[in-house]
Amino acid sequence: MSEKLQVAVLGVGSLGKEHARLYAELAANGQIEFAGVHDVSLPQAIKIAEKYRVPHFATLTEALQTANVFSIVTPTSTHFALAKTVLAAGKHVLLEKPMTDNSAQAAEFADMLITDLTGRQRYREGFLIELRVGARPGH
Repeated sequence: MSEKLQVAVLGVGSLGKEHARLYAELAANGQIEFAGVHDVSLPQAIKIAEKYRVPHFATLTEALQTANVFSIVTPTSTHFALAKTVLAAGKHVLLEKPMTDNSAQAAEFADMLITDLTGRQRYREGFLIELRVGARPGH
């Protein structure tokens, strides 16, 4: 039997709290381990953590030490830096759309996905082609 995914949600605002709800349901069914939540608003993180009976992480570093999958549901302007940090730590990312707020970051992100900063290929070539086309309109 494979090890369960340990999922954390980064950003538990209006959409992030829905991610948290869904992960709590998956955890209740034994499909994943809901590792916890992190938000720049500590009161919001605590509120959602208490609601779903999971830990809240005061820092991203603390979250990175606990989970192996991260659902990034923060403002778009923070997506690129957060995803880059999480991938550099060797973790998996589910990134809410849009993935970045500019095409240069989207192109760099697509390049990172090819080798995910650690040299491992994770995505099918067809997906990357679609991602690159989507990231650079007109090319």
